[in-house]
Amino acid sequence: MMVMKLSALFVLLLSIRLSAVEAQATKPPLPPHDVITAENVSDIVPLMRLGRGRFSTPVYWTKDGNNFIVGGTLGIWVYDAQNPTAEPRLFDTHSTNIEELHLSSDEKLVIVSFCNHMSEQYVCGESVIQFWEIKTGIMTNEIKIDSRIGNITLSADQSKLAYIASELDLSATSDQYKYPKYIEKIYLMDAASHEELPFAYKGKVSRLIPSVKPDEILEMAKTEDGVLQLWNLMTGKHIADLGDFKGDIRYAILDISPDGKVMAASEGDGTNVRVWDIETGQALGNIQWTAPTNNDIPVSVNAFAFSQDGSKLAISEDLDRVEIWSMSNFKPEKAFTKDYSWRPSIDWSPNNQQMITADDYSLHLWDIDGGALRLVLDEGHRQEPTSVAFSPDGIHLVSGGGSVILWDIQSGKELRIFQSPTGGGYTSAIAYSPDGQLITATGEFTPGDGEDGGCECDVSVLNMWNAVTGDLAGRIFGWGGQGGNELGEAAFSPDGKYITIANPPTVWSTEHILKSDHVDVDKGEEIHKLFVDYEQGKKVDYSVDGKTVAISNTNGAIQFWDATTGIKQKSLNLGNGSIWDIAYSPDGRLFAASTSHIKTPEASETPPEYDNHIVKIWNVKTDQVVMELNGQLQAISAIAFSPDGKLLVSGSDDGSTRIWDVATGKQVGLLQVNDQVIWDVAFSPDVKLIATASRDGTVRLWGVPTN
Repeated sequence: MMVMKLSALFVLLLSIRLSAVEAQATKPPLPPHDVITAENVSDIVPLMRLGRGRFSTPVYWTKDGNNFIVGGTLGIWVYDAQNPTAEPRLFDTHSTNIEELHLSSDEKLVIVSFCNHMSEQYVCGESVIQFWEIKTGIMTNEIKIDSRIGNITLSADQSKLAYIASELDLSATSDQYKYPKYIEKIYLMDAASHEELPFAYKGKVSRLIPSVKPDEILEMAKTEDGVLQLWNLMTGKHIADLGDFKGDIRYAILDISPDGKVMAASEGDGTNVRVWDIETGQALGNIQWTAPTNNDIPVSVNAFAFSQDGSKLAISEDLDRVEIWSMSNFKPEKAFTKDYSWRPSIDWSPNNQQMITADDYSLHLWDIDGGALRLVLDEGHRQEPTSVAFSPDGIHLVSGGGSVILWDIQSGKELRIFQSPTGGGYTSAIAYSPDGQLITATGEFTPGDGEDGGCECDVSVLNMWNAVTGDLAGRIFGWGGQGGNELGEAAFSPDGKYITIANPPTVWSTEHILKSDHVDVDKGEEIHKLFVDYEQGKKVDYSVDGKTVAISNTNGAIQFWDATTGIKQKSLNLGNGSIWDIAYSPDGRLFAASTSHIKTPEASETPPEYDNHIVKIWNVKTDQVVMELNGQLQAISAIAFSPDGKLLVSGSDDGSTRIWDVATGKQVGLLQVNDQVIWDVAFSPDVKLIATASRDGTVRLWGVPTN
C-alpha cells in the first residue's frame, strides 16, 4: 500500500471541506425510476444533480448578515450565513453563465445579467437582465436586449438602470478567426417600465459606477492624455479629474466603500491600487507592493473589497494570499494564505470580523483576526467534470474533474475524494475495474519533491485507488516536461487482469501495477507496446470477450489488436476526420465511433473547423458500416451503449444528449438543460439511469420516474 504525502495545509483544508460536506442538509433522495427503453425514453427527466456548478460572479455578504449570494452556471446561489453548511437556495435564471450580479441599495433585490443566445461566431444575439427578490426567490422583472451588455448600474433609488451595450460593427471584422468587432454605447432606462431615457453625457464610453445620490449614475472615462475623469451621466456635468491613470479603466478591478464615498481601482498591470474620494475626486492614497519572497517580482491584484465600515481594504493577489490594508495610513496590517487563485472575489461580514472569499467552485469562510480558515463550502469538482463511471453494482458513481469523487447514487451524497500524493491535478478519464474493487483516473499533476526530480512541469499519471478504502494502490507515470504527451484513456480487460492505455498504446498487468510503488511508461515494464502509426492514441475499449482491444488515434484511424499477443489485427481509417469516442456493444457484434469531418485545410493556421458530426456503427465481423446516427450540431464528445445493447447515448458539444434505438438507428430521446458541452455519458448497469458530465460543472442523473 502506498503512503500519501499530503502537505499539512492540504490536510487541514481537506478536513475542513469534508466536515462541511458531512454537515450539509440532506438532499431529496433519488425518486423511484424505471428501466429506460425506446418506448418510454420520451419521459426521461433529470432526477438528481451532483455538484453546484461553477461560480462566475463576485460573492456578496448581505449587510443584515443573513446571506452569502453568488452567481454561477446554474443560476443564483443564496446561502444561509447563519447556517452555511445547509443546502443553499437556487434561483434558476435559465442561463448557462451569469456574467454580472449586483445587489440593490436596500439589498432586497439581486440583479443579474447574462447572454441568452450565443452564435458560433461568439456574437451575443440577446442579453437578459433579471431582478429577483432575495427573501422570496421570486423574479420580479426581466429585461431582454438584442445585444451583448455589461457594466449594469442601478441608481440608489432603483428607479433608473444604465448599462453598456456592445453592438455589432457590421463594417469591419477582426483577426484571422473572423470574430466580429463591436461599438460600445451607453443606455439608460426606467427600471420599472423599461422605457429608454435620455441623458446628457456624450463623452467616451468607459465605466459606469453608482452614486450615493438617489437618482444619479456616474461615468468614468480617460482623456486622450491619460487623465481619468468623473462625469454625471444624467446631466453631463464634469465632476472631477482623478489624475493620470495607467491602463484601461473598463477592465480595472474596482470597488466602492459601503457608504459610497470612496472608490478604489487597480491600475496598469494590477500592481498598484488608487484610492479616491468620489465626491471631490481627491486622491486619498496608493497601495503598491512587490512579492515578499519572490525576488521582488511585482504581484498583481485579482480582487479586493472594502470592509463594511470602510476603514480597511482586503486584497487578493497572485501569490495566493489575502492582505488587509488600513485606509488611514495605507499600510498592510496582516496577510493570510488561501489555497486557490482562479476567479477570486471577497466580501466582509457586517461586523468586519469575518470574510467570505470565492473561487470558481467553492466559498471559503475566514476569521479576520487570526487569518484562520473556518469553513470551505463546496460540492463537486474544483474543475468541470469530464468523466463519469458507474460502479458495477450500480450503487456508486465516480466522476473526475479537478478531483476524483465517489458519490452515493440514492442520496446524492459525496462519499469520498480520491487523492493523489501531490494533492491535486487535472483528471481526464475514469475507469472502474470489473469487480468494482479498483478505480483508475488519468490526468496531469505537478510533481513534488522527490517525484520525477521535482521538475517544474506537468507530468501525466494514471492513479489507481482501492475503491472501498480510498487508498492509493498504484501509479503509472507518463511523459512530462515541455512538449510532453499526456497519458490517454485507460480501460480494464473484462477479467480485470490487464489495463490498456491509449497513449502511449500499452498493455499492463494490473497485478504488476499493484505490487509496484509506481511504474514508468518508458522503462519497458508493460506487457505489450502497441504501435499506432506514430500517432497519439486517444480512446480505448475492449471487446466483450477480452480478446481484442481497440484504440483510436489522432489521425482519424481505429486500430484493433490481439489483446493476448499484441499483434495488430486490422484498421479502420476515416480519412479527413477526427474520432472523439469509441465503444463496443455489450454482445460484441457492433462497434461504434463518434466522428467529425475536418473542413479546415491541413496547411491552415486557424483552429480546425468541423462538420458532419455523426456516430458510425460497424458490424464487427464484416467491417461494414451498418448505420450512421445523425442529428447533433457539434462534435460528439462521448458515446455509450446501454448494458442490454438496445440503446446508445451520445453527448455533444452543443449541450445535447441524444438517445438512439440501436435496432432502427432512430433518435428516440433528447436530453438538454443548457448549451454547455457534455463531456461524458454513461448508463447504469440496470439501465435505469444515464449520467452526463457537463461543462457547467455538474454531473446529472437522468431517468424515467415510476408512474
